[in-house]
Amino acid sequence: MLKILANDPEVGIGQWEYSIGTSPGGDDVIEWSLLQGQLQTNENGTGQSMTGSARSFMMEPGVPYYISARVTNTMQQLSSVRVLQAPIIFDNNPPSYIEFTRSMTSAEQPNTSVLRTFSPITELQPYQGSTETYLSWSDESDQRLYFRNIEAFAADPNSEAGRSPDAPQNHSGVARFEYALSGEENMPVQEFDQIFDTVQGDELIIENPDFEVGEEIYWHIRAVDHAGNIGDLNTFGPFSLQDHTLPVAGELRAIPEPNGMKLFVIEPPFDPESDLLGIQYALSMRNDLSALIRPFPNGNQVDLDWDLDRSMGLHSSSFLNYNRYVEIPEEEMRESGGQPFYILYRSVNTEGMTSDIYSTGPLVLDGSPPLSANVDVRFNYAFQQGSQVTRYRIEVGNLRDPESGILKVEYWIERRINPTDSWSDISSLAGFEHFVLAEYEGPRQGPIQLNPVFSPPLNYNYPSTEYRVKVRITNGSGLTRVQTAYP
Repeated sequence: MLKILANDPEVGIGQWEYSIGTSPGGDDVIEWSLLQGQLQTNENGTGQSMTGSARSFMMEPGVPYYISARVTNTMQQLSSVRVLQAPIIFDNNPPSYIEFTRSMTSAEQPNTSVLRTFSPITELQPYQGSTETYLSWSDESDQRLYFRNIEAFAADPNSEAGRSPDAPQNHSGVARFEYALSGEENMPVQEFDQIFDTVQGDELIIENPDFEVGEEIYWHIRAVDHAGNIGDLNTFGPFSLQDHTLPVAGELRAIPEPNGMKLFVIEPPFDPESDLLGIQYALSMRNDLSALIRPFPNGNQVDLDWDLDRSMGLHSSSFLNYNRYVEIPEEEMRESGGQPFYILYRSVNTEGMTSDIYSTGPLVLDGSPPLSANVDVRFNYAFQQGSQVTRYRIEVGNLRDPESGILKVEYWIERRINPTDSWSDISSLAGFEHFVLAEYEGPRQGPIQLNPVFSPPLNYNYPSTEYRVKVRITNGSGLTRVQTAYP
């Protein structure tokens, strides 16, 4: 079909002509001929168009054919000749030879400074991970295959390389590329025809393809030109997905104990692309890498094995058949000379990449418990539902530990009904656990004075009933002092 647009606002167009030649304006193929068909007037009244069928002729491959047009108005005045700018070329050379450039994402590099410091804790709580966190451990992300500068040419049948200066020319240009990924080098065309995707332009980014890191991937691709020619199916590869993102270190905290120190997994480390080998730790006199007294292990050596299976076990089971902690040997901590130090840690994946560095501390290797504190217990009375109840007013002060500082202070109440009975902890009977009077992000030096607190109501229905208060003080090395106080 051929369409000619023209305009003569005074008298209108009376005749529409075209010619086809092998040079601009020529008529050596089809001489000037009338175009007849459907006449339309533009909606805005600025012109008319004639759409009709041109005469057919035998086209030679690779020969440019130029279409020219002219019109005559109703006063028999002839317009100038207009030539279609781009020639029409019969293109029977499919674009079968494909070239491209593959771009690789640069691997992330871990920070050399400590990103965050977690304070030590005195006791471990059951793991309470969310479903969102659980899914993030194995949610493969940030994986891509990136191909750019994709070009297609007519292949040279006489060249083993596929492309040469003597190759025939593909005149119509590439309209689209059709592609598929597989784990096999050979893919039958019939199978490809069922699964291919398409892309236009010279760039293709495939986000998160369904392959594991390191697994062989083959890229099958062919070009289709504007003339409808379908090129040969090309196969490239094998490629593989590269893990360019750092593993996640998770949250680990130290728990000081009387006979040492343990580094516990609070929030598991993970790597959704490559999975983990485990966790490495270092000891430093400062909260950075400048004063190490125990360096990180070399290479793929880890201090605590950890991977996705262990994270899943922590999430789904209350009983673990593996440790969720690494024990810090006392001889390593002695290198601190009794001064505060930090535990630095990081995770390592199966590709040998290490996470950013985090820490827990400050910590002190201390062989002595906290010093005695002042504990003052007095009767106090309050009204509940119109009745007077007895309770204790408890005040703790002068908390000190010059070596490792104070980390936590808690109290509970014991009772005996008769003087010959044993004392028993009534916390669970009263519906509460040990009360935490103070717990600090890091050990604090004293002296520390705490605000008074009031106990739950006490039952004195039996004349011989006695109560007493127990206060436990924990220092930065996990050593405790328990004091007993009476009103």
